[in-house]
Amino acid sequence: MAASQRRVPEERRQQIIDVAKKLFSERGYSKTSLEAILSQTGGSRRDIYDFFKDKQGLFDAVMHDLISTIVTGSQVPKETEFTDDVQSELERMGETFLTNMLSPIVVTTMRQFIAVATERQDLGKAAYQAGPAVLYERFKTYLDERVRRGDLELQDTGTAARMFIEMLKGDYQTRALMTGDSGMTPELRKTHVQEIVRIFLYGALPRS
Repeated sequence: MAASQRRVPEERRQQIIDVAKKLFSERGYSKTSLEAILSQTGGSRRDIYDFFKDKQGLFDAVMHDLISTIVTGSQVPKETEFTDDVQSELERMGETFLTNMLSPIVVTTMRQFIAVATERQDLGKAAYQAGPAVLYERFKTYLDERVRRGDLELQDTGTAARMFIEMLKGDYQTRALMTGDSGMTPELRKTHVQEIVRIFLYGALPRS
């Protein structure tokens, strides 16, 4: 019973984040009121104040939730999950990463986030440390282990990790943020990822 009671506030907090995420995406930050959020979640302003302090705190929570989803869903294999097919592993990671990064709700919320972050550098720095920095480090760890096993030859795995992830994004994320449409179909995403992985491995595979 006690455990169930402890979960209730967590579920309530996530419910508010999920609704706010949807409304921020559809209406924008400035046009989404707390009343609009509460009309779908029920409860009172006290819930938002208790969990997030204010609307700005709620927006911060939405951003961190999106970032966590992208990082958690990046599918960077742990050592115990390694296969003998590095190329297929990289392709799976690449497609999952791009799918998450270019999803409409992530793109629209990121566009609003960039506008807000220009006035709040603390939010921008916190989001970077929770998102890209974590993803780079996880992929670096993956490459480190592949190098240790002799599967890849890389002088600087940190640089390689950043290069691979940034190559994946290409201009598609920039286009999506500026226009709202990445122009990437599932077929194009697959082809794009395969080519990036081929280019990456051409310079990383051991030479006989």
